[in-house]
Amino acid sequence: MTTFFRSLYRKLKDHPLPVGTIINEAYRITGHLGAGSFGLAYIAVQSETDSPCVLKQLRPSRSKMDDQKQFLHEVDVLKMIHHPAVPRYLDHFTNAGRTFIAMTYVEGENLEDVLFDQKRAFSEKESLKLITDVVGVVADLHLHEVFHGDLRTPNMILRHGALSIIDFGLARTGSQGLSEEQKTRHALEDLYDAGDLLLFLLYSTFQTKRKKALPWTEELTLHPATTTLLKRLLGIDQPFHNAIEAEEALKSTLTMVRA
Repeated sequence: MTTFFRSLYRKLKDHPLPVGTIINEAYRITGHLGAGSFGLAYIAVQSETDSPCVLKQLRPSRSKMDDQKQFLHEVDVLKMIHHPAVPRYLDHFTNAGRTFIAMTYVEGENLEDVLFDQKRAFSEKESLKLITDVVGVVADLHLHEVFHGDLRTPNMILRHGALSIIDFGLARTGSQGLSEEQKTRHALEDLYDAGDLLLFLLYSTFQTKRKKALPWTEELTLHPATTTLLKRLLGIDQPFHNAIEAEEALKSTLTMVRA
């Protein structure tokens, strides 16, 4: 199937369920959150508690067993995690031939919207504080051999000046039989992603009339400690050995930066 016809097939097949739909006699859809390569995401209300939650539905066009296995891998990942900055697993089930995962709803603003739609600016210190929080969560995940693998702005929720991490659909775990070399590589990739996030935040205050882009080291005016830290996160200089070391470096850098 060509890319065009595959895309057309998915558009026809993957209609989101309408608001008000009752799922499994336990959840009522109240809104649409978006769609990824494997799933459709809804905000819903649990019938028993009247509490908001997130329902992720496997795209109907993804009917192969491998797709189902990949989608439900997030269940195994969420069951391994117990952190206030990460959604908590609630349930998974099949209803009317559709596969769902239920998890707690993380309230707040999506960082992608905050940076690129609202154009909100973050100071150097604010940016460092947010990434310190993220890397702290990542350090806890890595201790449980969970590697997120997709730490991008759409997967960050900002609330009360702190970031939570969502969408563990691409996460890898030690329980998948990863070698020590693979675990190290996945851990470093999470830190590289954290470096990219920090760069996005730091650029939120950058303004220029220059047509030709320059390297960030020339465009951004940063404290030397922040530059050193960022180069290590991005792997330009000696990478951190682990997320705990990176978190400590972030905390240390925070004490040196005034604004």
